Amino acid sequence: MLAKSEQGLLGLPLVVFRMVLRFLHEDDAKMLYALRSMSRACRYESDALLFHTCKLQDHVYRHASDIEFEEEYGDPDKMHQEDFRLRRATKGLVQCLLDGKSPIAQHVRHLQIGTLRQDVFDSMIAPVLGKVLTRLINLHSLSWDTNIPIPESVLDVLHTTHTTVRLHVTNCLRERKPLDRLLLSSPQLHSLQMNVYFDLVGVCPIVKGSSELQILKRCLMQGNSIKVLHLALENIDKYLYRSAVSDHGIQDWENGPLNFHWQDGDRFPALEEWGWSGSTQYVYSEQQLDMWRRCMDWTQLRVLDFGDHPLISMLPFPSLAGHVPRLNSLAVFITAQKQHDMHEPTRTIPIFEEFLRSIPALEKLRLRWEFIPDCLSMILESQGHSLRELDLYHARSGNAWDQHRYIDILMKAPQLHHLRVRHLLPQGPTVDFQGTWYGHAINSSPSAKYTAMEDVSIEERAQSERKHAAMMERISNRRKALASAAERTPEEIAQVIELARQNPRGQ
Repeated sequence: MLAKSEQGLLGLPLVVFRMVLRFLHEDDAKMLYALRSMSRACRYESDALLFHTCKLQDHVYRHASDIEFEEEYGDPDKMHQEDFRLRRATKGLVQCLLDGKSPIAQHVRHLQIGTLRQDVFDSMIAPVLGKVLTRLINLHSLSWDTNIPIPESVLDVLHTTHTTVRLHVTNCLRERKPLDRLLLSSPQLHSLQMNVYFDLVGVCPIVKGSSELQILKRCLMQGNSIKVLHLALENIDKYLYRSAVSDHGIQDWENGPLNFHWQDGDRFPALEEWGWSGSTQYVYSEQQLDMWRRCMDWTQLRVLDFGDHPLISMLPFPSLAGHVPRLNSLAVFITAQKQHDMHEPTRTIPIFEEFLRSIPALEKLRLRWEFIPDCLSMILESQGHSLRELDLYHARSGNAWDQHRYIDILMKAPQLHHLRVRHLLPQGPTVDFQGTWYGHAINSSPSAKYTAMEDVSIEERAQSERKHAAMMERISNRRKALASAAERTPEEIAQVIELARQNPRGQ
């Protein structure tokens, strides 16, 4: 087995590798100087690749419970050092981007604003970000991955200096900050992933309340540029106990079903991706789906992701059948609960089948449904010719799938790059059987591709057990260290008593 350094050396382009070997076999000072010059030239030339994407970030986001655990049982110094290095790197990068003599700015194609503390943003980033943008002459995109509102002056520079730059926004850690309407109305906003606040009315399932969805809809229609939209609903009253809800502009929200409240005259930009996540579902209704279909051109949609929470209605499928001809990726979790009238396969499977048959070429399918064994042949018949990735998860307990079923899938979907099947055993854990193929292996025979598959749940359980054992060892060592620190010898106790007697006031 080669060492990592040897693997890296052998991974160099052949012409560079030969030059390095020639230099290493010479002990002449001129040759060593030539090697140094070549290394410097390679480093200079690689700047164009190393700095294509630059990220300004001063810390790694960690949940409060993770921080508490690290401070109690882990190594908090390591955590602080990591944040310190990020802050120092960001400061140095900003200085380089502002330096007129530095060649880095011309190489930057993608600038990302990551997680930043408000004081760091105000002192280090905000005063110079506009000037930095003017120096990035080859900028292609700006990613705003923080909940701090974008300064209006920075947005003006983007709109005037970089009119073709795409703006990508990620804001899933809102921390109860209001919507940045200026940012969301930008005519250069290309993609948005964020949590939208709502205030429920106490009914179950949650279908009604007040939300920011309608405000967001108006902002996006004003910008008229959004192509990729991934949203999730988050309860603003969570952990607040209704003590501070009124401080977040809830009076501007609209009551009713938790959806966009489409109306006559609305015109929404044509989406290429629509995704939903979180435990609270977007409320689809027949009337609203019909309005949405009229308010937006669905023919451009390529990715449709209903999230990991069960879809309790089949309404989206008949409504969109025949209207998404370019769809190539579908992710959906369909419930089979009786109370939602979704437990009858004779009713639900034909609806799903009609939708799949209306799609010319689906390349990626991620499906979680108890009725997968009943509809698998239909899926392969309608989409097997185009499928590249297939991820199936059925929670119905039963016998493990045999070799013939996997080979049948690989035979009817010959261009699969990735296949994953998860299902429950009668008594035992979930089986996670998967395989990934590259290059010529994609065109291998079904039996050869099946041989390359493995049950990764075995290794995952082993890793989980090793991680748990390591954590328990850390906790044990920490407790032993605390116990030994608390123990004192009789001589030390006597010294403490003597000091207390001599100085009773602790002066």
